[in-house]
Amino acid sequence: MYSRSPLKDFSLLISLLTSLFFQVILTLFGSFRKRCSSKWLTFLLWSAYQLADVAATACLGILTSFPGDELNEIAPIWSSFLLLHLGGPDSITAISLVDNELYFRHSIQLLYRVGVAVYIHVKLFLVSRGHFGGSISWFAVLIWMLLAGISKYAERTWALHSANMGILRDSMLPPPNSGPIPIVPDDDDDHHKDDGDPQFIPMDEYALGMVAAPEVAPSPTPNDGSLLKDQLDFDKAILLLAYKYFCSFKCLFVDLVVPCSNNIIDTQRFFLQCPCGVAFQLIDVELRFMYDMLFTKALVVRTSLACNLRFLRYCAILYALIVFIRSGEFDLSYVDLFHLVALLFFSWALIQETYEIIQMLLSEWTVVWLHKHNFKRLSTIILKLILSCRLHGSKLISRCGVGRVASETTRRNSWGYNNIMAQYNLLSFCFKDEPTIFGRILHLSSWGKSIHELGANSRNTTHIHVSNDIKDFTYQQFKERVQTSDEEIKSAEFCNPRGKWVMKRNNCLEELGWSIDVEFDQSILIWHVATDLCYYFDDLDSIECEAATLQVKVSKALSDYLLYLILILPFMLNNKIGKIRFQDTCAAVKKLFDHVPMDKREKKNKLFSFILRRKKSSLGEKQTQDFIKRLLRSDAQVLTRDPEADRSKSVLLEAQKLAKLLTSFAVEERWKIISGVWVEMLSYAASNCSGKHHAQRLSDGGEFLTKIWLLMAHLGMIA
Repeated sequence: MYSRSPLKDFSLLISLLTSLFFQVILTLFGSFRKRCSSKWLTFLLWSAYQLADVAATACLGILTSFPGDELNEIAPIWSSFLLLHLGGPDSITAISLVDNELYFRHSIQLLYRVGVAVYIHVKLFLVSRGHFGGSISWFAVLIWMLLAGISKYAERTWALHSANMGILRDSMLPPPNSGPIPIVPDDDDDHHKDDGDPQFIPMDEYALGMVAAPEVAPSPTPNDGSLLKDQLDFDKAILLLAYKYFCSFKCLFVDLVVPCSNNIIDTQRFFLQCPCGVAFQLIDVELRFMYDMLFTKALVVRTSLACNLRFLRYCAILYALIVFIRSGEFDLSYVDLFHLVALLFFSWALIQETYEIIQMLLSEWTVVWLHKHNFKRLSTIILKLILSCRLHGSKLISRCGVGRVASETTRRNSWGYNNIMAQYNLLSFCFKDEPTIFGRILHLSSWGKSIHELGANSRNTTHIHVSNDIKDFTYQQFKERVQTSDEEIKSAEFCNPRGKWVMKRNNCLEELGWSIDVEFDQSILIWHVATDLCYYFDDLDSIECEAATLQVKVSKALSDYLLYLILILPFMLNNKIGKIRFQDTCAAVKKLFDHVPMDKREKKNKLFSFILRRKKSSLGEKQTQDFIKRLLRSDAQVLTRDPEADRSKSVLLEAQKLAKLLTSFAVEERWKIISGVWVEMLSYAASNCSGKHHAQRLSDGGEFLTKIWLLMAHLGMIA
């Protein structure tokens, strides 16, 4: 029995159970990040990830505080369990890319914590003086469990090291290639220098890239008939193709250039031919592979060394549990609470290892490995089990409301990554941003101001499901740009446009080009406000053209999404003063609406309600149309009465000017231009965002911008 104080026992017990609790959360919910982006799930996993190491380390500290003569024979086993906990589950090794960057710190912590565990064992061995209760088998249990804990913890550190961006970048570098070199003839052989040696290429032509790659015949690509022969065959074809493309394009995430090869040429040809649904499913699977490589142990646990260590670890835990139950340490006649907790820890360790083995076998990586090694029938069976489990799991998630997932989960989108796009609207923010007493109090300190802004961003950010219409519209725009035969539009000026391509095609570049010849964040804000003005100006229900209706939907969604990126994820757009421009524009909008006379306050409130909810029942159609028309016809100088306005970064004047120009076009032509500009802005933002920032967002469910970025790379639009 224990001779130490009840307070020490209680603190040790609480810390042990706390560490176990966090491990259960990480194991059960760690793999959900790929399928849903709920802020509550994110908060739960971040909290559990951060506190799990704290709880385990604190528990190790409590164990070392006990004198050797107060340690029970099962006390060292706790340190081994804590090392197992510090190893973490396979489904979540890093909560963000920062954890991978700090792999060296984790290595130092590994040495320190393993040293503490060894110290606890040595302390007990010295007190027992070699006799150890006369139980040789229990001595073997302690040694085996210690080795199991060390292997689990080292496995996590190994995974963090392998997923480090610098390590990944070095591993993806191509082998050194000297390329063609100039032939330096001897003095006696000057007359042989122009003999037409096929290996000789002038250095200036090579440096300037004037030597083109030889043309190759395209390899056969699967068409709809072969892919759709059977749904399972279709899913398998998607998985194998996506893995092939993942191996070719994963270098983009570490900011390397995709090497030009026949596979890249074939990829471009395939994506130009395949339907939109197939293209985005391939992108989704590639992102799943990339997420596993960066934030899980997927690559590490499939090595032969890790498989052998897992087998030995499983055997060690099973042997330790059997010895613990059969020995006198677990006798129900005198068992205490600590023996029951030890039994719980043994059981959970076995359950976790079994669950992780099943999880490793039922994964996309296993299907690919089996197919590559000609176990095709077995790979099909595994794939069928994976899709069945994922289908029922997604339905359960959707039913429980754990995260934002698609309303319909079918086998057709079994490989779907997060399909949510955030929305942030400037006008909605202006009308919702009513000052409160609590908000004013929070703004008295910088810490309180940050909390208030965080809450305001959360309240004003909404999320929509990215429909197939939005994807297909964007995809067709990209393919049209790639396949265009207009040499002037394909020139360097239009290779990476922000709206010039569509303006050139619609003969309005001279009229509207000024709105995009500014800084990118300024251009987004100008077009965002102008899009909203046109959106409320037009009678959308009277538009009979389906194409125009789709263009309105795409324009509104992409406009609100890019504003969200400016305000919430500014690092993805590399903008400088986007938030300042947003604040000044909001102030200008509020000032504009303050010109509504007091006796028309009710009308003003109804207008705000209309803009927030877009319901015609809240305000008559004619009333709304008249106000927007007066706004677009009004004298813009009303906003510049304040002499200090010259220092303002507001874009309301430019947006009003742009909206007035856009309303001069026919409705169908207007929305064709607006939607085309937003697609080009989306592509510009995607191509100019660092691969590291795209990878960073995968830990929070990913961004639609990342899918667009990969799609452009597959179409050959990103060098």
